[in-house]
Amino acid sequence: MVVSLTLASQATAQQTWNIAAQDLPAAILAAAPGDVLLVSGVGFFQQPLLIDKPLHIHGQPGAQISSVAEVAIEGIAAGQAVTLQNFAVSGQLSIRRCAGTVLLSDIRGLIASGPEILIDASLDTAIANCHTIATLRVSGSSLTVADSQIAAPSLGTRLLGRPSPALIALNSHVRLSQSTLVGGSSEFLTADPYPAAALDNSTLRVSGADAGLVAGVRIGTPVSAVIGNGSMVLDPAATLTPSGGAGAIGTGIVVTRRAHPTTSLTPTALGAVGTITLRGTPGDAGALLFGLPTLASSVRGVVGELRLAAPALITIGQLDASGRITFSFTVPSLPLLRGLSLRWQGITSDAVTPIWAEPATECHF
Repeated sequence: MVVSLTLASQATAQQTWNIAAQDLPAAILAAAPGDVLLVSGVGFFQQPLLIDKPLHIHGQPGAQISSVAEVAIEGIAAGQAVTLQNFAVSGQLSIRRCAGTVLLSDIRGLIASGPEILIDASLDTAIANCHTIATLRVSGSSLTVADSQIAAPSLGTRLLGRPSPALIALNSHVRLSQSTLVGGSSEFLTADPYPAAALDNSTLRVSGADAGLVAGVRIGTPVSAVIGNGSMVLDPAATLTPSGGAGAIGTGIVVTRRAHPTTSLTPTALGAVGTITLRGTPGDAGALLFGLPTLASSVRGVVGELRLAAPALITIGQLDASGRITFSFTVPSLPLLRGLSLRWQGITSDAVTPIWAEPATECHF
């Protein structure tokens, strides 16, 4: 893949570490920015586990990490990237004051209550290919959730943890792409409702036919799928499921209904074949681009945001009868590509309005 080679040339020299999970704190201190940490086994830490430099941390099959305090990614500068991929995690996972890209990929809950993921004052966090029980608390941040299913902890039905919304957003912009959020449920009389998402002065964009917001169930109580105050751009193909006879969306949410294309990918190891899919309206023109992650920027006349640095055109065509363009490629087995954070993004147009698709972010190992 020629474009990969071009981007890899922009990466800094790196070292690959093969370590046991319990040795993560020492390895993070010793590693240089841009290094790759391949982690195996189980790590349990009495102190906070802090990642405060651009590193790419990948769990080998069965890898687990947890901290009595928290696992924290903090202070990543603009133009830098951190990846935490393929781990079972328990406790609190925090992302704070990051101007660069943070990618959480293939993160799973270690126990029934799952991790609590706190994102504060961070400008480009991506959650991809995560299927877990968790609560997302987002404040003053920009978050994209792609190709994931996140269910809030429930009381009684899952025994551990107290019910909550799957997403709690304050002064934030959240994009939900081909993903589902499920609010917590309770078999008991408890004080609060448990929607899929609770917004406070925030925006939520829900994109793709596979996207959904599902309210939890509380005995005798109507619960909307989304509550609070803010705005929502809702793809008509997405599914909203309230409970107890409630309206799908709370009265404090201003809703704009607009189809929005998405970009999805299959996680791909070095040497393997990957697939990128642009989904939108059948018959529309479409193109796929590829580049390094960067903060969102607007392009005059195009709806949505471009989130690629040094974008390169990969393919162009017309979305088929199922509304898709699919592109397959083989990732070269080159050490320089290991740990490089990459982003794909599509664009579609009906000959009147071009729209940037929600992006997909990945890291090859």
